[in-house]
Amino acid sequence: MIWINGRLGSYQIKKAHVNGNDIQTIVSFMDLSEPRDLTVDIASQRLYFIDGNALKSVQLDGTKLTAVDGGVANSILPLKLHSYKNHLLVADAGINIDVVSLTNTGSATYTLNTLASVTDICVVDITEQPKQNGPCNANNGNCEHICIPLGIYRECQCSYGFILDSNKETCSSEPLSDNFMYVSDWTHDKVYQVSLINDAVNALDSSTVDAPTGVLYNSITNRIYWGDTTSNYIQSANVNGAGYSVLIDVGAYRAHPDRLAIDDSTGNIYYTAVNTSQLPASFTGIGIVSPNGHHRKLISEGVSPRAVEIDPSKGFLFWTDFGTTPAVLKRAHTDGTNIVKLYSAMVWPNGIAIDRSASALYVTDGYTNIIYRCGYEANTCVQYFSDPGSHLMDIKLLGNYLYYTAWNKLYITKLHKTNSSDIGKFANNAELGRLDSISLYSSTFLPTNFQSQCSNNNGRGNCSTFCHPTPNNFTCGCPDGEQLLPDRKTCPNGMT
Repeated sequence: MIWINGRLGSYQIKKAHVNGNDIQTIVSFMDLSEPRDLTVDIASQRLYFIDGNALKSVQLDGTKLTAVDGGVANSILPLKLHSYKNHLLVADAGINIDVVSLTNTGSATYTLNTLASVTDICVVDITEQPKQNGPCNANNGNCEHICIPLGIYRECQCSYGFILDSNKETCSSEPLSDNFMYVSDWTHDKVYQVSLINDAVNALDSSTVDAPTGVLYNSITNRIYWGDTTSNYIQSANVNGAGYSVLIDVGAYRAHPDRLAIDDSTGNIYYTAVNTSQLPASFTGIGIVSPNGHHRKLISEGVSPRAVEIDPSKGFLFWTDFGTTPAVLKRAHTDGTNIVKLYSAMVWPNGIAIDRSASALYVTDGYTNIIYRCGYEANTCVQYFSDPGSHLMDIKLLGNYLYYTAWNKLYITKLHKTNSSDIGKFANNAELGRLDSISLYSSTFLPTNFQSQCSNNNGRGNCSTFCHPTPNNFTCGCPDGEQLLPDRKTCPNGMT
């Protein structure tokens, strides 16, 4: 394989075996200006590449670097090229495809000018791509993840976040037990566990991860929960990927789950739901699911609710909605009553971090790329930090530090909650894609025995099913389709 490496002033063209070994430089930075694209002519074993507005070639061993005669004289700005049957097809940024002969380089280049806005080019020709059998054809070479053909042999490799087992065929991932973050990768449809100590990355070893949205780690049960926009499930597994189960099928309510938050005092999970249908029975708002899978539509309102957080000790629930105009940050009691608009001067409020000790919220706006610091009361939000061009997504707090994701950054940013000059990169790795939701855990900072007025009776308090801690007391609730009995504590199906 051959690729362009580096940036302006340090560009190189390199090659390596397809397994990544034996990396060599074909063209050094001293012979490159601004390389844009490259292609290999198999017949002549030469590499052709665009450098600035010039077309050049070199042997695959790095010798005989030359300019191509008759190159791209008619091109405005050559961007892409492809070799095909002794010719080079060069796509420029204007309206042409230039055709350059490789066997008769003294002839003039001719142009296909019947196209518009050419940005890339590829040729499909079965005669140029004959079927070849190799060591990876049958059963993927017995490799669980990736099979790399090396002549008559093959080498197994693993996807990012996994390691190759001793049998050299299967892959596994060893989860951490403390000081870690879970993060969903929107680009690669993965859930990763990232060490807070050394940035090591482990993938969640579950084939059921498809299009993850919100992620949530439950330190009491040692299970990871995630939403999914393909299945529309909220699902869970042990941290090693075993013990998979579906907590709730949100799709049954014609909706998909987005972000998740847990009431540590009850084990109940709150989530934002976005409808997937325009039918009246579709659900948009905030739902709650008990540990054993009972479901209640808590709040039915909004357009595109996203971030959600909870402070069970004070009985408050917080969420954002980026689909309304303007977008909003709202607060309610954890039973869905007493809804208050806290702030509305945002566009894409994508994340909420909660500082329960200070009764404070940190909210990311992915459009303005501002992090706001807000109190629990209305109109208390102030700009805390700005990260221009980042497309801010989720944010969470652990100890004195905020951790936030941004779609235009291939890393997580660590930011002090009161000193915005104390900032650094975290998990800076080019293997990561657009990172979305995050969930943090460290036994040093997170209590394992969080209490509220609902903590006894396995998180049901004095209620038969749902117990919601409120600012001064608690209220009980029933699953969808049921109403509380006159005692205001018991559901018709009794203790569930």
